[in-house]
Amino acid sequence: MNKSGKEKISRIFDKDQQTKLDIYMQMILDWQPMLHLVSTNALQNLRKHILDSAYLLKFMDSELTSAKSENESFFGIKNITEQDQLNEPKSPELCKYILDFGSGNGFPGVILAILGLDVILVEIHKKKCIFLDEVKIKLELNNLQVYNSDIRNFNLQSSNSCKYKEIKYIVTKGFGKVDKCIEYTEHIWSEDTVGLFIKSNDVESELEQALTKWNFNHKILSRYMPGFVLELKNLRKI
Repeated sequence: MNKSGKEKISRIFDKDQQTKLDIYMQMILDWQPMLHLVSTNALQNLRKHILDSAYLLKFMDSELTSAKSENESFFGIKNITEQDQLNEPKSPELCKYILDFGSGNGFPGVILAILGLDVILVEIHKKKCIFLDEVKIKLELNNLQVYNSDIRNFNLQSSNSCKYKEIKYIVTKGFGKVDKCIEYTEHIWSEDTVGLFIKSNDVESELEQALTKWNFNHKILSRYMPGFVLELKNLRKI
């Protein structure tokens, strides 16, 4: 990563978070021969994928992210400090989560958890879940939950002890086409859930296909890497 990329990392993540990122990247390198977590190209550009994941914060409610720091990042995201999290009142009755499905290598969910958000990772492959569990332990991410499950069978209500649970955002990167992403997560959506799918340049054709099965409001948003972030709201089956 060039100097500019490192500077961008430092403007979003504090020193403790950067240390966790270094550990996370080394873990990907260590586990790569066994699990093939990322492509060869991605392996050489891990910091780009970190920034691509962090970019999702730009499209999330500040109430959820507790982003109160005055120091804004290079793309308008405010750094979430540990003190911000301590100062943010949280009700024990209601837990709001970001759900990352098909989590695999941890992008984008692990990055969002490092930034301080409450994240659930759902991954069907047991060995990749072992990797994600090790990431959680070594990075001391108590705000991260890992579930070895097919997302189609995932039950949010059994995920922890909170009385009321809500998925505020469903995120994914590289899982599949839009209609597949919706079909596999349809049972999780509520009227307030927002989908943020990191997509490549063929998003228009995928949208056209998905709209034959579901009604939803959508926006095609910018992305840090080439491609788009597809925002979906008000999902309804036709």
